[in-house]
Amino acid sequence: MTTSNEIEAQKQVRLDWIRRVYNSDTEAISQAASDEHLLDNTNFDLKMFIDTYRPLTKLKEARGDLDFRIENVRHEHPDVTFVDLCLDDEHIFEAYVRFESELPCHVMYWMSYPPLPASVTIRKYEAKDAAKCVELERACPMEMLDGSSWVIDRGEYFDDYLKLMAGLDAAVVEAGDRIVGFYDCALRPISYQDNPEAFCVYQHHYRVHPDFRAGSVSQALASYVDPRRTFEKYDVQFPYSMVDPNNAHLQNMGFPPVPEVAIARLSIPVKAGRVTNEWLPNDSSAISELINATHGSRSFFQIYSEQSLADRTQRVSSYSIDCFRRTEEAVIGIWQVNERNYTVTDDDPKELRLAFVLDYGFVEPEDLVSLVDVISPEVAANGATHLCFLCDTRAPEFQFLEERSEDVQKFALHTLPWLADEFTKEVLYCDAIYC
Repeated sequence: MTTSNEIEAQKQVRLDWIRRVYNSDTEAISQAASDEHLLDNTNFDLKMFIDTYRPLTKLKEARGDLDFRIENVRHEHPDVTFVDLCLDDEHIFEAYVRFESELPCHVMYWMSYPPLPASVTIRKYEAKDAAKCVELERACPMEMLDGSSWVIDRGEYFDDYLKLMAGLDAAVVEAGDRIVGFYDCALRPISYQDNPEAFCVYQHHYRVHPDFRAGSVSQALASYVDPRRTFEKYDVQFPYSMVDPNNAHLQNMGFPPVPEVAIARLSIPVKAGRVTNEWLPNDSSAISELINATHGSRSFFQIYSEQSLADRTQRVSSYSIDCFRRTEEAVIGIWQVNERNYTVTDDDPKELRLAFVLDYGFVEPEDLVSLVDVISPEVAANGATHLCFLCDTRAPEFQFLEERSEDVQKFALHTLPWLADEFTKEVLYCDAIYC
């Protein structure tokens, strides 16, 4: 029977191997090639790391031969270890290492970054952080390809945005009494490549204050909230959707955009008028059937059931089964949070207050837009200016929704290069909960 001491001792062997890699020890690098230390199915390219990790390259140029030592080994998660890599009396890198949970404890993945300033700390997100995270998001507008800037203000519902998502992991970066970084990822069950029980990690809400982007905050934050820790447990694929079009950092990390695939955030203006209450009862079975009929053949969609719909509509009080409006031909689930969006183009500011369509289904696209027209007065009466959809631009409903939209933001979908072709084969289901 394996003991915790044996596992710990093996991890120490692996950590010493990593130290030797940073010293450019040729024997250590060849040991990785024989799978002695690195897990054989990892996609971590050791040669690329040695050749391209610029902080290490610059260090070699400045100091010649290197002799790192490891200090301050700490286990922040059961399968995650952080260590300090030091030269002489100087803390050079902080390394993050993912091990197999059982012997032989191969290294599944690691990365490193220069240490954070002493005044900066990273910790798990808590509900009390919501207001400061809203302030951070206001300070981090996205710069769009058309030259406009876009600010999102999630207001009092920021924490609900996170609670809506299953399998959430989120962290904040603190500097004094300020939150200067935020990042989360969530694990969603999906159907993918004929596997109806796969999972997708959504990585998003990645914000670092402009004053802190020159250092290592971004890398440290991405390490602290690392989706790779789910790889052992789940069959996971992870696209990047809703990505700032000018996010060169993401592409440089090896996640290029998928050609000809775009996700649209469509904002349809709502108008005052007669509010109707003449809706069919919100029968969970009928709602699920309409949603499944629309999205059932789309990649990244998992068939709804009465139970999964109940789970989805019971996470927060702001989105419940009472938020659905249904006819025989279409259904829409409205999340009336009135999110404030500010767009600026050529110094012309525009404010939108968005209610989101988190779930929808239809028989024909025309049935969906007819339902939008009928519910428009109700959405307007509750304070929104627009009703917001999220969908693949290749979906049949896109052109109908685009014709009615006042604001259309299109985002590239980024993924691992060897998965890109899979995303071009069929329409993607875009879950607005994860936007």
